Amino acid sequence: MKVKKRLSAAILLLTAALLAGCGRAAVEVRPSPLPEAGPIATQRPIKEYTLKINEVMVKNRASLRDEDGDFSDWIELVNTGAAAQSLAGVYLGDRADKLGWALPETELGAGDCLLIFASGKDRHTAQLHTDFSLSKGETVYLKDEFGNVIDALECTSDRGDCALLADGSVTALPTPGAANTVAAYIAAQERLSAEGPLLINEVCTYNTDRYAENGSLDWIELKNTSAEALSLSGYSLSDELDMPYKLCLPDRTLRPGALYLIYCGGDSFELSSDSDRVYLFKDGELCDCVPLADLPYGGSKGREEGQNGWFFFSESSPDRENYGGKRYVAEAPVCLTREGAYEDTEALSIELTGTGRIFYTTDGSLPTERSTEYTGPVTITRTTALRAVNIEPDSLPSRAASFNFFLNEGHVLPIAALNFDETNAFERIWHNGWKVDEISANLSFYEPEGSFSINCGMKLNGETSLVLPKKNMSLRFRGAYGEPTLKYDLYKEGVAEFRNILLRAGQDYYNTVFRNELCQELCLKFSDSVISQRSRFCNLYMNGRYIGVYTIKEKTNEAMYALMTDTDIENCSVIEANVWTNTELYRDVFGFCKHNDMSDSANYAELCRHLDVDSLIDWLVAEGICANEDLTSGNVRYVMSTETDGRWRVMHYDLDASFKSPELIFKNVIAPGRSYQQVTELSRTLLQNADFRARFLERTAEALNGVFSEESILREIDELAAEIEPEIERDFELQGLSMSRWYDHVEKLKQMITDSSWTQRAIENIDFCIDLTDEERAQYFG
Repeated sequence: MKVKKRLSAAILLLTAALLAGCGRAAVEVRPSPLPEAGPIATQRPIKEYTLKINEVMVKNRASLRDEDGDFSDWIELVNTGAAAQSLAGVYLGDRADKLGWALPETELGAGDCLLIFASGKDRHTAQLHTDFSLSKGETVYLKDEFGNVIDALECTSDRGDCALLADGSVTALPTPGAANTVAAYIAAQERLSAEGPLLINEVCTYNTDRYAENGSLDWIELKNTSAEALSLSGYSLSDELDMPYKLCLPDRTLRPGALYLIYCGGDSFELSSDSDRVYLFKDGELCDCVPLADLPYGGSKGREEGQNGWFFFSESSPDRENYGGKRYVAEAPVCLTREGAYEDTEALSIELTGTGRIFYTTDGSLPTERSTEYTGPVTITRTTALRAVNIEPDSLPSRAASFNFFLNEGHVLPIAALNFDETNAFERIWHNGWKVDEISANLSFYEPEGSFSINCGMKLNGETSLVLPKKNMSLRFRGAYGEPTLKYDLYKEGVAEFRNILLRAGQDYYNTVFRNELCQELCLKFSDSVISQRSRFCNLYMNGRYIGVYTIKEKTNEAMYALMTDTDIENCSVIEANVWTNTELYRDVFGFCKHNDMSDSANYAELCRHLDVDSLIDWLVAEGICANEDLTSGNVRYVMSTETDGRWRVMHYDLDASFKSPELIFKNVIAPGRSYQQVTELSRTLLQNADFRARFLERTAEALNGVFSEESILREIDELAAEIEPEIERDFELQGLSMSRWYDHVEKLKQMITDSSWTQRAIENIDFCIDLTDEERAQYFG
């Protein structure tokens, strides 16, 4: 249903406050005849301008409404000069080859700002509206009448309700029409009044200490601000402006001043501080909203009695009045000393800077006001995980910044540092084998080519591996921790974006260490149609303590596939084996094959509408040659996005149990008598189809003569062994193992490939499983 739009007094006051400008006075906009925008002129005389693009919001969802009641994107210009600047002959656009949209013929005073909505409405009225809108990846150009670029700003972020500043940084404290300062933001909030009778009072997007019966982490608290009893009938909540009835409130009455708490999730909607917002409607008409960007982990955002605008709270207070809030979250401290590895260094002096008082720890734990205060450079003489917070009078403490220094460690591989806010909490889940809730942490990564540091949430990962001494960790990036995604060229294939990654030791950590990575690398080289994790070896430190050799890899879930395919995560699905009968995957693939003759070309064509058979075939070939003996529940995964072709594909997952027995080559995926494995039942059924069988044999021959030839496998083993060899002795010493043990296991792996004639055994096992004809054997395997 289309939302009716109106301007409440609160929104009008906010708009008036923000449009008031940031210099001496608001800019008077005078409509004037405008030249028609067209191609750039060939003559380009240079003229000096003091105009700059000061602030841009690419995704305005709940921050500022225009005169139509729309949340339009916006651009802010500023005159940085000491004199007024004429806007005549100045254009604003999003294309390099066009002049763009003409600014009004008026003057912008020294230091003044001009707010322009990038709405596509093309208006030169009291509120200015361009004839274009914004999107991430575009560049905003400010040009003169001859096409000379006065200024430009690339839209590198579209994080909801966050502004992009001229220096490329992103802020959750937008100040449209005002100076880009904290004071300007606070002033606007102080002028932001709100009407009732029902208002959003507090929102928590990641609850750490209170749970609903359904396990929801999100909640919204409403308040009756009137002096009369209020019926909730007709009110509704949503996280989308054009879908006001996602969560309809019950027909109950609130007494004056009463609070009402609603848990999100389930059949309604979930919230996220990545870029979400909450809308409150009355009969489909918007009456209140709050942007949630930068909402801190464990905290909340809400109102205080008798105060205008929004406050941040370090601890949420559901069903209680809010107090002690702060207008903003302080910026984290900055380290002026290079982080990372230092060799031949007896002592290192670490210098920090920040806008307030800085407190720090040197054991990786979360610093507070009770920690050591920074008064000057800190000297360290050993490997140290230094964490610091910035505390200002009118703000919540900053998120903790982590700075790691590795002195005389002599590492060859990159270094990953995982620091935990609560050391004891992690020790508890580490030693007792609990797989409990997420705890806050920081991940930093250092290599010669670059580094990153990002706050995150951490959980133990896996099932069987939980009992092993070297645990696997799953790291999740959320707006509540700071950044919603990690952006880094982690796998040397260009900068990529990650929502989740794993720090994985695997179950081969005491043998060759790299059995899983051996198979993954071969699988990645063999096929693009099967989803496989990429990985990097690294040395892992936790709270300044060396843990051993790990791999940092992608997590096989909806987020990974969404980023790979550039689709929305909400439209991606990942299903772990065994597939339940009440799913579309079972109905369209497994059940369809079970109840239909797959040798029939029409039935096979119907199956191909729902299943990427090339993906399945390449998965069978790779898993078969690797002889993966652990294809139990969870280790076979299927993925699909409705934004692509809607067909299911297969994922490789957990290949630690590969290359252990030549007897299992291909028998693990196509042998008779393994109907307990859904994927084997599927593969044997499909091998009855001539096209599928021919393609399977063709791809098997290609693999055995290429990526999965014995020569190629041995070469991959040697490369992986050489990569981690310099680090293994120290890793094995932690486990009480000898370096000779590692050499023995690497050599045994190579001998198994050669002594068992891996390629020939693969052909023989295929023959055993599906009874090759003489013609097939000659055609595909010589």
